[in-house]
Amino acid sequence: MEKLASPFVLRKDNLIVTKAGRYHAAACYELEMVHFDFKKMDDYQVFLSQLQQVISKMYYSGMFLMVPTPYEPEEDLIKGAKTPEILMESFIEGVQKMAAHIRQIPYKYRMYLILFVEQNSGSFMKVLAKAVKDVFRDLSKKTQHVLGGEPFTLSRDEWNAFKEQEEQVYTYLNRFLEIKRLTQIEVDWLISRCAMRGIDPKKLTEEDYIEESDQLLSASPVQVMRAFNDVTLDKKTVPGMLKFEKEFPDGVKTGYFSFMTVSRLPKGTGYYPGDTTIFKLVQEMVPCPVEVCVQFTPINSEEVRVKLKTSKYLSRSRANTQYTRHAEVSKKTQEVLGDSRALQDYLDETEHPMFKTTITICTWGETPEQVIQNREEIAKALKNYELQVPSRLQRQIFYNTLPGIPKKIGYQYFLRLTTEWLAATMPIASTKLGDPYGFLIGYTGYQELYPVLLNPRRGSEDSKRASTGSCLIQGAPGGGKSVIGNYIVHQELMRGAKALIFDPKNERWHWPYELEYLRPVTNVVTLKESADDQGKLDPLARVTNHVRDTAAIASAKSMLNYMANRQNDSIYEKVIDHVVNETAAECDRIRPNMMRVIEKLHDYLEGRARWNFHPSLKEKIDYAAADIHSTLQMRAKSGLTRLLFNDGTNDPVDLSKQLTILQVQGLLTGSSQEDSSDMRIRKVVFLAVLDLAREFADEERGYRTVFIDEAYFITDDREGASMVRVLLRTGRSKRNNVILCLHNARDINLDDDASEEDGGGEVRSNVTNRFIYRLDDRAEAIKACDLLGIPPIKQNIDLLRDRTVMGSGSFMLRDFEGNVGLVRFNLQQIDPTLYRAFNTSDPEILREREEKWGHLRDQKTREQVQQAEIHRIQPHAQAQ
Repeated sequence: MEKLASPFVLRKDNLIVTKAGRYHAAACYELEMVHFDFKKMDDYQVFLSQLQQVISKMYYSGMFLMVPTPYEPEEDLIKGAKTPEILMESFIEGVQKMAAHIRQIPYKYRMYLILFVEQNSGSFMKVLAKAVKDVFRDLSKKTQHVLGGEPFTLSRDEWNAFKEQEEQVYTYLNRFLEIKRLTQIEVDWLISRCAMRGIDPKKLTEEDYIEESDQLLSASPVQVMRAFNDVTLDKKTVPGMLKFEKEFPDGVKTGYFSFMTVSRLPKGTGYYPGDTTIFKLVQEMVPCPVEVCVQFTPINSEEVRVKLKTSKYLSRSRANTQYTRHAEVSKKTQEVLGDSRALQDYLDETEHPMFKTTITICTWGETPEQVIQNREEIAKALKNYELQVPSRLQRQIFYNTLPGIPKKIGYQYFLRLTTEWLAATMPIASTKLGDPYGFLIGYTGYQELYPVLLNPRRGSEDSKRASTGSCLIQGAPGGGKSVIGNYIVHQELMRGAKALIFDPKNERWHWPYELEYLRPVTNVVTLKESADDQGKLDPLARVTNHVRDTAAIASAKSMLNYMANRQNDSIYEKVIDHVVNETAAECDRIRPNMMRVIEKLHDYLEGRARWNFHPSLKEKIDYAAADIHSTLQMRAKSGLTRLLFNDGTNDPVDLSKQLTILQVQGLLTGSSQEDSSDMRIRKVVFLAVLDLAREFADEERGYRTVFIDEAYFITDDREGASMVRVLLRTGRSKRNNVILCLHNARDINLDDDASEEDGGGEVRSNVTNRFIYRLDDRAEAIKACDLLGIPPIKQNIDLLRDRTVMGSGSFMLRDFEGNVGLVRFNLQQIDPTLYRAFNTSDPEILREREEKWGHLRDQKTREQVQQAEIHRIQPHAQAQ
């Protein structure tokens, strides 16, 4: 085994300086990768055109380098959390479970661009002339390049020339791409990892290790060769592989890595986006970490034309010879002539250069067998490419693919690519979905290799966008909509949010018992048709200032009009408006409530109060007042509507705890489409709940989350649709999170405004994160494509209806950035405890839950819960 030799002279800032005949400098950048799935074809063409323009104007040699980097998820899972002390232990435990699951794929891909910041003339004579000039100039400079332990040095003038050129390159790239310069430490890490693939070198801590003077930059060889001074490579142990050894504090580590080269592009022309996007193919299809390096050197147009003329001359000569011999011109000769003409036309019509390109793929493992298996996976993923393992060139390829090395691989592996083809490899393409930090909501990608994080607070934290983290969850029953909604609220709660869940099906009563850490911070409110709950949802009972609390007052008017069942009747509306305003105006001396509205109507009808309406309206006003009074009086003391009529004996719903679970018994019995008095009663109660949620979301103190389950029940009414819009707008204005759970697209077509980019109108413009589960109906799938902002083509429509792909726990996600992807969320694997707590369909889980906690279902206070627990435990203890 031989020691590695360092080809570098020095590294400073984001530049790598080497000496091969003369000094060369390579600038190192990281490219921001973009999500590349479910785009419209126009978007793909924009990406291609943009990258093609960048490449065509640079005329620089360089490489695109995709590197799998170690990923420790804890920081991203904890960042931004403001967890209360009482929940801290449970929060950390949950984070550890998520982190352990994510670590099954312990790396993330990052894309680097390495460019030699010196203009490439493209002419051999010009390059030779510049090299001769550099040799003579070097004689007069105070530079030295000594290997015997002496410092490597570089003149200040030459360094400044490199920096000036780098500044021009950076300014140009920034016009088209999101890039950042690498720091000196990051450059050192990038180079160090190359010597020992699969092992993460330790990050450096030194701020600066280059000595500066007025005229020279100097670096010690030991410092320059950090990764190389104790690494040995063996190219003979296994053909087609390199074996490395390196000493670490805990002992010597060994490993194997192998290079594969692309010797032929996909058969035919390849298609974009698809076969050509090799970086994306490797990310999506290869289940092991892989490094992809695409090196490119511009070919001058004149040089290409000379080669073309030679090729055409030889082909014509061959064709003429065959013709004079009365032989048929061979098919191969005809193809060469045709390709030459086509390429000549291309060069005549465009200024874009061509590139000598090598595509190299590196994989590694602890054993040769593992490396061979990885190579098989790569070959399977890139089945349309022709791949080779150059057995005798592994060491040469290693050196030639190091970042910043000007040497190129042997001629036999060159691919002559047009600018368009090189751009079509799409180094910026990725499967980047969700938020940079937050909590885990599943995995995306063909082989589910990408963890997806969600941070509903991102909108409130982004000063550049007036946005919200509100979520829309839509899909057929049984897909897992309630589970993801429950999970989001739970994770928000653990990160310090205050939450309100409206649970019309009474499915969450057990949370404080199965998840004991939630018991001190949870209030489960179950409202019934009883005197104990009289008026708990009365919007007027929450009015303390009739000037400020206009939203609650408006909600009270809307509910009364709804109960009177005389919408768009101006007389009825005038009566209700007048009497509610009078009631609210008394808030300084009398607590407003809906029973007080009935009393005021009664006083007017008995002649004890006068209203200042025009005398011509008196008869109509009297009739409307009498009708409204009789309707409200009947509703005030019976059925669910009594929840809306506070008489001063009960306080409104207590929202003081960090989590409030609000349940209303009997609210969802029957169909939401039936036109009956009973249905109107249940819907007006739902309106009262939405108003309570609106007031909760209107609070600016701390971050808040509202989850409205089964929202479809109310959105088919004009009043309900209006209240939902108000709730979403309130969440957006106060940057709080509102989660709506719906069945289909009809539930969100709440107005006629289709001006939004996805045709969704006002409601959808106020919802950032959109979760679409399986949809059985084709028309619904088409509308869902519109909601997601993806083209409603057959492939996408069939995907949304596919029961195999869109099984339980699978959903299409549109995230904060507008990216769309398929996500699979298996809560049972991530956190079995939460899975059991949120499961409402497994008969065995339901039976065990009822046996253990069923006797506590109707408990209302923490004290009563504790007393019930004492009474349940004492007989058992006495028996023992």
